[in-house]
Amino acid sequence: MMKKIAYFAGGIAVAASMATIAGSFTAPNTFTGGETISAAEMNANFDAVKTAVDDNDSRITALENGSGCPTDMVAVGPICVDKYEASVWDAKTDGNQVPCDASNPCDNTTTTTLYARSVAGTIPASNITWIQAQQACANVGKRLLTNAEWQMAAAGTQVQDDQGTELCNRNAGNGIQNTGSHASCISDSGVHDMVGNVDEWVADWVVTSTKVVTDQVDQDDNVLVVRRGGRYIDTGATIFTYYASRRLDGVEPNGSGDIANTGFRCAK
Repeated sequence: MMKKIAYFAGGIAVAASMATIAGSFTAPNTFTGGETISAAEMNANFDAVKTAVDDNDSRITALENGSGCPTDMVAVGPICVDKYEASVWDAKTDGNQVPCDASNPCDNTTTTTLYARSVAGTIPASNITWIQAQQACANVGKRLLTNAEWQMAAAGTQVQDDQGTELCNRNAGNGIQNTGSHASCISDSGVHDMVGNVDEWVADWVVTSTKVVTDQVDQDDNVLVVRRGGRYIDTGATIFTYYASRRLDGVEPNGSGDIANTGFRCAK
């Protein structure tokens, strides 16, 4: 019986070693050969292994698919970028999608904690402030792309085929459509809908004045906030479409003005 317990303890050690490969892991109990151990101690070790494996599931899956990125993202140079324009939800997993649209702005009066997700076949957030967008990314361990990163992720996106057929949602009157519904509107890296559908906030703010900018940046006409890619009503949008908007143009970081067609995506 003692020998069987020792072998069993050895099995726990092997399991602990395997968990360490997935990520940082420390077994709560250690044993030596021939030592009598309790069921509670064994169960504690197994619970710790399970927790470590569960916590590292996303990374293991990413390593298996060869990209080094979670399955809802793709590798773009040294970073991971969401495959799809972000939708926002009231939980990291499961939960309910929060409507951010023309009738339901996700602005600075929103009290629901927002979590950004990259999900195919959903209407993306399209009436959300820069502040809410960057926080929704942060709540899932991600961030907004910089302008340079956005350009890198968009590279290779074709807006028309050789016959002039539109590949992206950039024709007036179509409305905002589900993520990924234009399967050929995809970049060389595998990022969908970089052109059209909704404008996308990027991290950059541009200051056009040499004067000191106060903490009330939303009231300063000299602070511009950057959106990329154009929206569904911008028939001429391309991967080079760039808006740096000031308050007088109706778009600010805090969302004052018309942001009904502005969304985002995340990176890490």
